[in-house]
Amino acid sequence: MPEKHIAWIPGSTEHELSSKNRQVSLVIFYLSLDADDKDTALKEFSIYHTNSFIAENLKFIASKGTEIEQADSPDLYAFALSFFKLLPSISQDMGFLLKMLAIPNDARLHPILAYLQEHLHENLKMPQLAAHFGFSVRNLSRLFNESGIRFSYYVNNLRIMRAIELFADGGRTMQQIAYEVGFATPNHFNRVFRQITGVSPNAFVKND
Repeated sequence: MPEKHIAWIPGSTEHELSSKNRQVSLVIFYLSLDADDKDTALKEFSIYHTNSFIAENLKFIASKGTEIEQADSPDLYAFALSFFKLLPSISQDMGFLLKMLAIPNDARLHPILAYLQEHLHENLKMPQLAAHFGFSVRNLSRLFNESGIRFSYYVNNLRIMRAIELFADGGRTMQQIAYEVGFATPNHFNRVFRQITGVSPNAFVKND
């Protein structure tokens, strides 16, 4: 999870949260929603980008203690519940992040995907990856395909996610970030960033 993003995780969904952002502060809210709630957006895993309005409301709700009970604070409870239900309509849905969050069906891919995460700065190619983990290129390609993961697209998404984390850390130029996340040239970084997010890296940072 990059800084200034929210993950909405429906109940009974297996998940794991992590971030390499040095400044990230993870805050978790647990909500009890009506089983017959008709808002389908609340029943799907989503990642949202925060803004100042959302951030201030989250701080306000968090400041009211570790638990908000309907019986004890009905007005505060109603406000908090309504705010979270409104998130899909007041936040920018970061759909591009969801495209890379595939959970592979085959457990043999888990260490491979973890390896990709740790070696983004390298020139990652399928043949070298297959040899490293003892697969033929054909078999490894089949594993990715059967899990619905396109290798090059997945790697590019990981690199853009890492770039967003580095934006928040500060202290680096856009060119330095491009090289650090594994792009050969800043122009290639800019092109892929725009393809995935819909905006340029500079525009993304300005709107952050």
